Amino acid sequence: LGVAIPAAAAPAANYVPYCRTGNMLFTAGQLPLKDGKLQASGLLGRDIDTAAGKEGAKFCAINILAQAKAALG
Repeated sequence: LGVAIPAAAAPAANYVPYCRTGNMLFTAGQLPLKDGKLQASGLLGRDIDTAAGKEGAKFCAINILAQAKAALG
């Protein structure tokens, strides 16, 4: 898909960004960040439209993969 996985973002609050238990990996707190900047905020349909929501979800998924890469190497 041509998506570059960025370095994992530092937690934005007091939480652990990932936890590995056995063969399972859990992530938490992944925001729609691109180049360290929040790309979308608010409620879908009220504050942002569907296209912006879709793009925000894409950045969240990329950031989840970044945390997985940081956790698993």
